[in-house]
Parts: sequence; C-alpha cells; structure tokens
Amino acid sequence: MAKTPPMSEHSAPLARSGRPAGDSAQSTRLDMSGFTALVVDDDQAFGTNLAAALEDEGLRVILRHDPAQGLEAAREQPLELAFLDINMPTMNGLDLAGLIMEARPGTRVVLISGRGTFEHMVQALKIGAYDFLSKPMRPGDLQMCLSRFCQRRALHQRIQAAERRHTALLQNIPLLVFRLRRDQSVQFINDTCQTMLGFPPPLVEAEPQWFAARIHPDDRQRVMAMLAKAPDKNAPMTMECRMEHAKGYSVHGILKTIPAPAGAVEDAEGLLDCIFMDISERVVGENIMVQDEKMKTLGAVTAQVSHEIRNPLMAIAGFARRLSTRMPDNPETDIILRESKRLEHLLRRIQGYLDPVEPDYSPTDVNDVARNVLARNQSELEVRGVTARADLDPELPRADTDPDLLGKIFSIILTDAAKALDKGGRLAMKTFLGGGKVNVRFRYSFADLKYIESERIYLPFEEGGFGLPLCHRLVKKMGGLLTLAREADQAVITVALPYTPA
Repeated sequence: MAKTPPMSEHSAPLARSGRPAGDSAQSTRLDMSGFTALVVDDDQAFGTNLAAALEDEGLRVILRHDPAQGLEAAREQPLELAFLDINMPTMNGLDLAGLIMEARPGTRVVLISGRGTFEHMVQALKIGAYDFLSKPMRPGDLQMCLSRFCQRRALHQRIQAAERRHTALLQNIPLLVFRLRRDQSVQFINDTCQTMLGFPPPLVEAEPQWFAARIHPDDRQRVMAMLAKAPDKNAPMTMECRMEHAKGYSVHGILKTIPAPAGAVEDAEGLLDCIFMDISERVVGENIMVQDEKMKTLGAVTAQVSHEIRNPLMAIAGFARRLSTRMPDNPETDIILRESKRLEHLLRRIQGYLDPVEPDYSPTDVNDVARNVLARNQSELEVRGVTARADLDPELPRADTDPDLLGKIFSIILTDAAKALDKGGRLAMKTFLGGGKVNVRFRYSFADLKYIESERIYLPFEEGGFGLPLCHRLVKKMGGLLTLAREADQAVITVALPYTPA
C-alpha cells in the first residue's frame, strides 16, 4: 500500500488492532479471513488508515477515493462490507450505497460521516444501511462494528440453515402438506404431491378447482363440509377420505386440518393448513386380514357342508336309482335323480375350491401377462363384439407372483366380463402402482347390476359363480387381494399383488 498521506482534521490514526491509537485495551480477535471490504472515501488519509485497520483484522480491502471508481469495483467482484463516506463531492455516500446494494445484493453498507446528523442516520436506515460510524472514530468503534457484522452473519447463517432444514423436511416428508384459501384453491403444496398423487406442485397451485376435483366423488360432499367449518374451529378436524391419483386410482388417506395460531395474519385471509396421510397400504393390509378371516370361516363352513351333505345325498341317490328300476315310468324319481346329480356337481365344485394350490413364485412382468392374455382372448372378445383397451404403466415393477396362475386369473376375469357385457361393450384394463401393491384393474358395465356385490367373490356355491371366487382364492394364495366394487353402472375388479421394491 502507498505511503500514508497526512491526516485531515477528521482523521484519527488507527492502530494495528483496528482501534484508534492510544487505546490500550486488548481487543477480541475476530475471524474475518475470506471477507472482502470496499472503502470509498475522498479523504485519502482517513481512507488509507481505515483500509489498513481492516486488513489487520484479516479482510481483503479494496480502497477507492472516487465514488464512481468505488461503484465500478463493486460491480466487478462480490463484497461482504462497504465503508462509504457520506460527504463526497461528486456523489454522496447515500446515493452510492443504493447503487452498490442494487449491484451487489447482500452487501452490508457502513456509512461514515464527519458531519453526521440525525437526519443522516434516518436516511441510512431508510436505504437499508447496516451501520453508521462518525469521524473521528471513538475507541473500539470499528471493532464493535465488525463484531456486530460477525454476530449477525453467524445468526443469518444459522437462520438460513434452519430454513433449509425446514424446507427439506417439509418437501420430503411422506405427508401431503398444503394450504387452502377460503375458496378451497391451493396456495401452497409440498413436493410429496408429485409422488403421492402424480401432480407437480406448480400445476396444482395454478388450477383453482384442483383440490375439490381430486377428492373422490363419494367423499367430496362431507370433506368440503368439514373444510368449510374448519376455519372457525380452534381444534384440528380429522376425516378419513380418498383422493384421486393422476393415473385414475384412489389413494386412501386421513385428512387433518391444522388451526392457525391465535392472532395469526393468515386468519384474516381465511387460509387453512392441512395434511393428508396416505394409508392405502394399511387399508389393503386390513382388507387382506378381513378376507383371511372370511376365507377361514368359509373353509370351515364348506368343509362341514360337504361332509354333512355327501352321505345323505349318496343314500338318496341310491334309493332313487332303485325306485327308477322298479318304476321306470315314475317322473318324480327322475326329478330326484336329476337334482341329486346337481348337488353332487356342487359338492365337487366346493371340494375343488378348497383343494390346496401351491404357486410357483418368480418376479413377474404383470404387463407382459396382461398383453398375452388379451392376445389369447382377442378372438372370443371380437366374436362377442367387446372392445378391450389396455392402459399399462411402463414403469410398473415386477410382482412377486406365479405368472401362470396370474394368466389364469386374468383369463377368467376377461371371459366373465365378455359374458356380462352386451354386444359393443367396452372393457378397460389398467395397471398401476398404489397402496404398496402392483395393481391390475378391470372396469366394465355389467348387464345385470345385482351381480355386483363384493361378497360374491367368496361364494363358490352359485352355478357358474362368474369365476371370481376361484380368482379370489388364487390371488389370496399368492399374498394378494382381489376386490369387486360398483362405481355408478360399472363393475370394478382390482387385483393387488405384492412386489419387492428395488
């Protein structure tokens, strides 16, 4: 650095400690290494001494005596601090501070004046100046200024780190977190929306009616009624409901409202914070447990029925055959024999339903099985005038199942659907990942809605049986779940199969 010029009347010699000379108090050493400071002061003596004191504290210093040159230096490289004299002939420090903060947002500006007034301090606060120093500096002024800078910078860094942690937690937590306006439009929603429901947050926040449209139609009225009451409640409200995924399937979950703190600004705007927890996997697990219990009960009942009916039936059939030999023209005997054969057929079907099945498990591409079954059954579907459409998820993981048994299940469902559909009917087949399972959904209009009852999948007693009891038993044996539901005038059969996540 150049030789120090003579001191002006507002200058005070600065010692190596960064304090005015003559101050013998020991200073606390600040770690200012890596920081860059700009000093702009037309008083060359004061500016040079200030730069030397800042360098002694470990800062890299850029010294300029002309405001235009100082602004150019600020635009050329990043700064942490800028020490600017207010009273300079070509441009005052207040104007220069505004230009520097515009060029380098985040730069902390310290204004310096030998004729500082209260008005100067007010103006400095208005433009967002960081600190204000007077000439000549009092003992410890500079170090106190730098100490405040270090403390506030450390606090700012802690706040930023906390905000990053909060944001990362909010965006990655496996809960749908969102904020609704009074008209039920979404003000904010976290990134979990993409993984849970298949919608990117910007699209959700731009579509006013998105939330209402994604609630399952059967749950929409009671959900919207709850949300309408929620802003006036001082306690959270909870409801189990379903939301619709972008791919068309339902996500079971628990919706909970979070009341705003008393006196919060959001209260005036009618904003409502909510969370939605996906419980689809739990619902599927509970359904499997329920079906296990039903199957155990059914097994016990059918075994007992078979045992109790078989012996009397054999006796009745035997006596009927003797009577038929003695009285060949008796029509009642023929009726007894015919009904006996029908009961024997029913018992064989029940016995076959209870026979053990041992799946041969292997990682199975469900989409390939679906394509092959559709190809094999295409001619029969065409004969019946049925159009089949497949929507297969290309990213579907392999299921842990028996491909041969799965193909048999799909064939039975397709055949039964073809029988149920009128000529020109449509059958939709869809694969997707949901509820912790690989899912295959069949959707079609039933000619006779009385057959769309979920309990029919357990009963092997009806003639024909639509094949669903056997399919249900095979799916259950492979650790999956088969459900039958009615949606409007359509039958919806869903096969859910286990898989091992990659």
